[in-house]
Amino acid sequence: MESEAPAAAEVSASSGAVRLTLRAHKTAVKQGASMWLQIALVNVSSGPLMVRHDDYLTFVGLLNQRYGASLGVQDEAGRDVSARLHNVREDHPPLDCMKPEVRKRWEDRIRGTASSAGADPGVVWLKPGGSAVSAPLAHQSGYERYCEDKEPPKPIHPFAEFAQASSLPPGRYKLLLSYDMPPKAGEKAFPGEVSFKLPPLSFEVLP
Repeated sequence: MESEAPAAAEVSASSGAVRLTLRAHKTAVKQGASMWLQIALVNVSSGPLMVRHDDYLTFVGLLNQRYGASLGVQDEAGRDVSARLHNVREDHPPLDCMKPEVRKRWEDRIRGTASSAGADPGVVWLKPGGSAVSAPLAHQSGYERYCEDKEPPKPIHPFAEFAQASSLPPGRYKLLLSYDMPPKAGEKAFPGEVSFKLPPLSFEVLP
């Protein structure tokens, strides 16, 4: 079993059936370096909880407004900072660069996802105490993955790499994680239909 790196900081909050935790491997990174983060969503109720995520539990699913959770960045003055914090393995390569066998694997994966769409593969029912956790992934471009057919780089387990944080200038910042799944107007609220914010997780970008 792969050993896990410790978290330098952690914030957590809960409401209704949902408990959300944000962990950071480090709270100080050099300018141009990536941050390594982990998000965990836990069902703290006594019944099942429906959550949505993508097929490999990355931030692409957990950090989409449609699915409830969103992550933002603010500076020390409380101003929102433009920093794209989705996972950097999302980019798609040009199809004509792929080797035939690699393209077939890619097309089979797409067809498999489409064929199971009727069952809504983005939905998971968590048992009481069950969790949905972001996958440990390191940066790899779609070109490297599909066109050059390179093996994925190893992450700092159990964290996911977010290279977009490397665009921030030196200074002190706050990561703000929130969960916003309010009930529909006039309808009975389910245990997972709640809205709340986590305490800010402070970090610094060094020169």
